[in-house]
Amino acid sequence: AEAISLLASGMAIVASGQAGKELQSAVAKLSKVVVPEASQALSVDLAGEPALLGESRRAATEQRVVTLRYRSIGRETETVRDVEPWSVFTTLGNWYLQAHCRLVGDERVFRIDRIRELVVLDERFERPQNPAEPGVGYSPSEGDISCEIALAPEARWVLDYYPVEVLKESKTTTIIRFFSTDAEVPARLILRLGNNARLVSGDEVAARVRSIGDALLTTYQ
Repeated sequence: AEAISLLASGMAIVASGQAGKELQSAVAKLSKVVVPEASQALSVDLAGEPALLGESRRAATEQRVVTLRYRSIGRETETVRDVEPWSVFTTLGNWYLQAHCRLVGDERVFRIDRIRELVVLDERFERPQNPAEPGVGYSPSEGDISCEIALAPEARWVLDYYPVEVLKESKTTTIIRFFSTDAEVPARLILRLGNNARLVSGDEVAARVRSIGDALLTTYQ
């Protein structure tokens, strides 16, 4: 059972297009030993792919500049920007585009299901020889806000998904320092987590939590 689970996981990564040659070879060898008929009897597919995934992959493969209309996860605003796509990857159930963003002059990671429009241009670019490993997150910089949040065990997944620093851990509570460019992201996260999160400190975030909460109450009264 463990071998089948391992094989299925490997096949899922191969199906995502993110497997290197070593993993593809390992999956093929394991298939022959564990399930010789795997190519006919076992199929692993990743459902729920966003609509623009194919175009994003093509642009990255062909090294073509693309114009994105992107909806921010923070303030829910849209921006139009030209980017140089380096790679497409999946993690934690979402698909992302790793690229050099010409608007900010730096590397950025875009969640593909938040791209509202993508136009592949004729212009080509040179991909860096040693780009950073694909991943989600960012390094806090001067001007970012921070707050402290206490998480229940059910909300520990936040540690893997957001740029945080663990300050204190116990069996019942994990206290983190959360970094963000503005108060919107942690405020929305706290409201989303409900009883599984408590704001310990952070005046800007507390004010934004109250503001969003008041707006929601007004909407549903």
